Amino acid sequence: MALDKAIMSGKEHRKMYRGSKSIDRTCRNHGSCDWCRENRQYKNLKKLQKTLDMMKEV
Repeated sequence: MALDKAIMSGKEHRKMYRGSKSIDRTCRNHGSCDWCRENRQYKNLKKLQKTLDMMKEV
């Protein structure tokens, strides 16, 4: 109920979603679409690949 009151009194300052975020719910923050997931997990995937390469050398 508090959100409704904030909207009516003009104190709500959230921005509307733009671009693909407004169309697809899975493409928002912490999204599950392939593009967003790969961008978010880039660092971890690089570490995993490095570890696998080191294991192959041994």
